[in-house]
Parts: sequence; C-alpha cells; structure tokens
Amino acid sequence: MRLFVCVILSVGGAGCVGAGRHAQSLELPGLPSVGQSAVIFAPGIVSTGDVFSSTFTPDGRSVVFTKFAPPRMILMSSTWIDGSWSAPVVLPFSGTFRDLDPSFSPDGRRLFFSSWRPTGPTAADTMNAADTWYVEREGSAWSAPVHVAGAVNGEDHDYYPSITRRGVLYFDSFRSRPRRRLVYRAESLPNGGFGSPEPLDAVINADSGASNLFVDADERYVVFGAIRPEGRGGVDLYISWRKGESWTAPHNLGDLVNTSATEFCPFVSRDGRYLYFTRASTVEGRTTRNVYVVRFDAIAGGR
Repeated sequence: MRLFVCVILSVGGAGCVGAGRHAQSLELPGLPSVGQSAVIFAPGIVSTGDVFSSTFTPDGRSVVFTKFAPPRMILMSSTWIDGSWSAPVVLPFSGTFRDLDPSFSPDGRRLFFSSWRPTGPTAADTMNAADTWYVEREGSAWSAPVHVAGAVNGEDHDYYPSITRRGVLYFDSFRSRPRRRLVYRAESLPNGGFGSPEPLDAVINADSGASNLFVDADERYVVFGAIRPEGRGGVDLYISWRKGESWTAPHNLGDLVNTSATEFCPFVSRDGRYLYFTRASTVEGRTTRNVYVVRFDAIAGGR
C-alpha cells in the first residue's frame, strides 16, 4: 500500500501558450503588465532572499519552491488564500535531505524534483549525486517519494525535471564527457518508465551548454538558461520553438527578463501569460535569490 501524507494544495487544469481552454492565471495584485520589467513575486513571503526554482499548480493558486538552507535545500509551499499568499510550509516529505527543482506535471497530480536522498536504508544506498524523484497527489495527500528507475538517473548529477502532457521527461545532467551541463529528453514507456535519454539539438546544447529547461506541456517550446555571447553578462533565459524534429535558434528573452545578474529556473503559467524565474544577484559578496514574474505572452515571440 502506498503511504500518503497530507498538505493542503489546490488542483486545476493544465495549459500552454495561447490555449484558452486551459486554466487561467490568477489576477493577483502586483503582477506585472505587458511591457513591464519583471518584479519580485510575493516579496517577504515566498521571496525572502534565499529561494529559487518555483512551480505552480495548474490553477495558479499554490506554489512549491526551494528554500536554500545550507547544508540542506527544502521544498516549501504557499497557497493563495483570502487575498494573500499563506505563510510557507515545508512539504511533509522534505526537510531532511537536499531537495530542489520542483516541477508539477501538467495535470498537477505528480510533482517531480531533484534530490540527494538515499535510495535505500543502508550506507551503500547514500546518494553522491542528485537524482530525479517524484511524489504523487491524491486530493490533499502526498505519496512517499519515488526514485525514477532506469537510465534517466545516471552516475552524475541530474537536475531540473520538466514533463509534458504525453509524459516525455526533460532534464539537465552533467553525464556528458567531456563534462558539461546539457539538456536531455526521455520518452515515456508503456510501463510508466522512461526510455534512454537523448541530448537535445546542438542549437540548444551549444557553447557552454544549457540548464534549467522548462518544456511547454505540448512540447511547442522550451525556455532554458545559458551563457552565450549575446547575453547580458551572467546566465540568461532563452526560448526555442519546436519545428518538426528540431528546434529553432534560441531567442534571448530580452531586457524585461535578463540582466547582468543570473536568471535561471524558469516556469511558465499553464495559460502562457506569466513567466516565473529566479534571479541571483551578488552585492558586496552577499548573494540573494528571489523568484520574479513577468508577462510572458508578449515576449515569447513565435515560430
């Protein structure tokens, strides 16, 4: 029997850019308008200077994010209740190990994440690298974490899972030789597992590589982080559209998103209206990490 633990989160539909039949973003106070630069999301509640990597339930009413609490990283959640975001709580399966990079499936019923947690009860089962895990939801309950079996999890770090409506898993990994952080894609199998991961086109895995890739629920586009010659200075966010079996040349998302700081960990609301991402800024030796939000539909471009 699968063990479930409870936490309150809301569930809604799924969506993608321009798909009006899917759940719409909440019209919340403080969200930026078209043409406005990215603003800090939920300052002082979610964004407290030590958080990164956010994902939202399909209805936009609950957010799960990573709290940086050395030596741990913790998955926390906040819910929009009575006109404000609730005080964040630690998800019941997190808090002991280094958990990061949460990512809801398009239907909101499965939460993927990266973790250094052990795969078994003995010392030999202790993880020396981050692997991909998931938990399932039934109502307000969470299952025990499940380690993704097969070739998706290699001997090196595997980060930032993102999954499509068909169950295709995208993630980035340091498994390549020579060692670079590249983005991979693994098809779903009838037994519920995943096939052998394949690296994405060189147009995405170019230059210094790519990381933190978010894939649209219908695989129409990807948003990812990279350092490229035309960038603003640090890691910038780029978009690439799928064209048959290949991808278009990545387009820098521009000055409303990217700065001389580091922009990473993208997530697009299910209706495609808002892009949430993390910005890490270092001033006088102190680094702050906060979640930002910007209107996405006006900067995403097209194929």
